[in-house]
Amino acid sequence: SRLISPIDGVVAVVNPSMGDYALPGQPQVVVLTQEQLHVETTDLSERDVPAVQVGQEVSVTIKALNELVTGKVTAISPLAETLGGDVVYRVFIQIDNLPEGALPGMSVVVIFK
Repeated sequence: SRLISPIDGVVAVVNPSMGDYALPGQPQVVVLTQEQLHVETTDLSERDVPAVQVGQEVSVTIKALNELVTGKVTAISPLAETLGGDVVYRVFIQIDNLPEGALPGMSVVVIFK
């Protein structure tokens, strides 16, 4: 079979292997675009989350590229998680101008202004 993506992008994941059955409702291929890349923190402390607001500007350093960029908080998870015994929240950040070479999974340092 031939699959055609409705968007331009890069194939990031292919789940079935040759000869496997495709299961209904299960993603078979994941296609990423540069516009979809965002920063997702997983360790914002419960002590710090009250000072963070949707729309707030942030500075983001992409470690692998040694590049400092700006962005804005787009969402804050209403559900807490625990990380090493600490209560933390996920925060989603949209980067203003994603630099060339940025890839999913790269480590970043976020500074909330």
